[in-house]
Amino acid sequence: MADLDNVVLTKEDMEALADYCADYSKDPLGFVETAFPWGEKNSPLENQDGADIWQREILEYMGEELRKGAI
Repeated sequence: MADLDNVVLTKEDMEALADYCADYSKDPLGFVETAFPWGEKNSPLENQDGADIWQREILEYMGEELRKGAI
């Protein structure tokens, strides 16, 4: 786990992060697929290739509802 106590973000970093999050505002599954270190060596998700099936189903449903404007 990273020690984030002394991390300083520049204005550009914050803008890039905001843009990144906005890109996935109606795609929670896409966010989860890109935001987490799936399969990366020495990460907590080293032996995982993505969200579990039940998690994917929920995230897909949420995305569909967001795109319809239902939530």
